[in-house]
Amino acid sequence: MTARACAIALILAGCTSAARPNSIDSVDIANFQRQSREIVQRERECEKAVLTRAQDPPAPVAPGSSTAKAQPLEPVTVQNVAQCREQATQENERLAARQRAEYERQAREERDRSSLMAILTTSLQH
Repeated sequence: MTARACAIALILAGCTSAARPNSIDSVDIANFQRQSREIVQRERECEKAVLTRAQDPPAPVAPGSSTAKAQPLEPVTVQNVAQCREQATQENERLAARQRAEYERQAREERDRSSLMAILTTSLQH
């Protein structure tokens, strides 16, 4: 490769590197934060719905009916709230995995650009 071709390749690689941010950009960060807030909101809504259902008076039942027995809601309510929290935890884990994958992808791209720059600058010296 001629010196002129190497210089052009070096300039193009530098421009490409400068055009791309080295870390997750603010749009990605805002998107991850928005998704995290949505998960928290869904968890709160789920818990509120469970607690509202638990506090609702039971439907009137005909006297003498075999279904007139009052059943405790407490264990079911606790279990349902736990399910809301478990679902939110799983969603947060998926979001964190996507965020890690994005950081890893960007780190890999940065390493690739750095390697290209090192190759190009080394080839210019010869």
